[in-house]
Amino acid sequence: LIPAIQGNFPNTRVQGCFFHFCQAVLRQVGRLGLRNDYMNNQEIRKKVKMLMALAFLPVHLVPAGFEIINVGTSGQLEALFQYFQREWLPAATIPLWNVHGVSVRTNNHLEGWHSRMNKRARKHHLGFYQFLQLILDEQGKTETVVRQIDDGYTHGRGSVRRSAAYGVQQRRVAALTG
Repeated sequence: LIPAIQGNFPNTRVQGCFFHFCQAVLRQVGRLGLRNDYMNNQEIRKKVKMLMALAFLPVHLVPAGFEIINVGTSGQLEALFQYFQREWLPAATIPLWNVHGVSVRTNNHLEGWHSRMNKRARKHHLGFYQFLQLILDEQGKTETVVRQIDDGYTHGRGSVRRSAAYGVQQRRVAALTG
């Protein structure tokens, strides 16, 4: 699917979801029998979180970052690092999960939109004209919201008012990752 998207839309950057990336790493922690160690051993938990934090480094620094945190790993944790190297470190793969400089790092907004559309549809398989009407209704609602935002009347349907803590977190990530 990714080559097809990039082939038809060459200026498109395919971006994975940071949440799902972390979820995949944590699933592997469970498969390797490290769940209890992850919960009870601060050093193991720190190493796993450092693996997930590699996503915030610039793409070209990820392999070096991996090597730095890989120093001194042994046992089942070594198996986790081998998995990570095999699944997540190939050069073509890193840009898919790397979120350096990316402000929207999850696809929660897309999942929410999809859920709302399914609720509006009220059934799983719409006919073509029913689906077309659903899309046209969505377009009309979106155009109304855009006009309201342009006119200063609203912050937008589904817009998130970020907390001050979120802003601090964003600035910390930016400062630490360049």
